[in-house]
Amino acid sequence: MDNTKNRSLGLIIMMLLFLVLLLLYVALLQPSSSKLSDQKELANQTEMQLNALQASVNKQNDGSSLPERDIQAALPLWDNSEQLVVTIKSLSQRTGAKVNSATMDLPGDNKLNAFTGVSDPLYPTVKEVNVHVSLLGTYAQVKGWMSQLQQQQRLIVVNAFTLQQTDSGINTAELSFTAYFDPSYEQMLKDPILPAKAD
Repeated sequence: MDNTKNRSLGLIIMMLLFLVLLLLYVALLQPSSSKLSDQKELANQTEMQLNALQASVNKQNDGSSLPERDIQAALPLWDNSEQLVVTIKSLSQRTGAKVNSATMDLPGDNKLNAFTGVSDPLYPTVKEVNVHVSLLGTYAQVKGWMSQLQQQQRLIVVNAFTLQQTDSGINTAELSFTAYFDPSYEQMLKDPILPAKAD
């Protein structure tokens, strides 16, 4: 009988040791294996990002950057106010909204730092053309005019817009926007677009 007690005690001790080892495995080794799989997944993601960045760098090195003409259309070298007048007129013809009045102002600097709240001038070489337009038309015409203005290639920021609706269906809209230009980057261009000079 003592032999049976010794065997069952030995079996119980072995079972307890097995349970302790199982608990150690679950508590210590399993989390490290899940960490390893997380690290492998992170390494795969990092490799994918690195490949995407490398492809982007290769694409830029191939010379497929933004064409000079597009850059100059967005940020001309001079105020290009003539083109702004043409744009305002063509938008009016396309949408049917009548331009009641339009004024332009060329201040000496820009107010880009007002967007960021920084006191130092932001992009000090960039200049601005402030435009104020008064429109007459139906709601659809005025909306179309605004939509097409925002689709222009030139860098334009709408500062203020008010719309007064009347019972007759003809609305009055007041609009202020800013167009930007920068004469400082002319030397970086292979083919600068400059205004025609009178002989």
